[in-house]
Amino acid sequence: MTIAAIYEFEQGTQKLDQPLSIIRAAYYMSNWLPLARTAATSGYFPCLLPAELKVPMVAPEDVGRFAAHLMNAPAVGMNIYDIEGPEYYSASDVAKVFTRLFRRPVAVQDIPRKSWLAHYRQTIFSEEAAHSYVRMTGLFIDRHYEQPAHPYKGQTSLAAYFQNSFANN
Repeated sequence: MTIAAIYEFEQGTQKLDQPLSIIRAAYYMSNWLPLARTAATSGYFPCLLPAELKVPMVAPEDVGRFAAHLMNAPAVGMNIYDIEGPEYYSASDVAKVFTRLFRRPVAVQDIPRKSWLAHYRQTIFSEEAAHSYVRMTGLFIDRHYEQPAHPYKGQTSLAAYFQNSFANN
């Protein structure tokens, strides 16, 4: 499902005469997990985000706790909630955490914008999905989306998230 389809779904549900809560999560910290093995073995990981661009990220567990809280609260009207972690992080911050956890230097290998489509095509994405992800990545990096005014703040830091993730594997 593309981000556009999710947005259309969101808009359609707002027309229902039912109590509804929608959670818009920031960039999931778990998105970095598939790159951990490459980082641990090679000392770098490829990244479409500019290395120093700080973006809101959130641990999936924080989203789950927030969703559980909402499910136990009285449902009233239509509500959209934004959630992000305790601070913004960059790919360079991810590399610093990987460096500490893997006890070896880890660097970010920038994938230039002109190479995004080829990168997505090399993964498991269909042609249509690859184009969709290129658009979504550009919108995200250029911040062409509605910025949350008062997001709920999760408690899990990037370092704590990775430490827990790797301890459980």
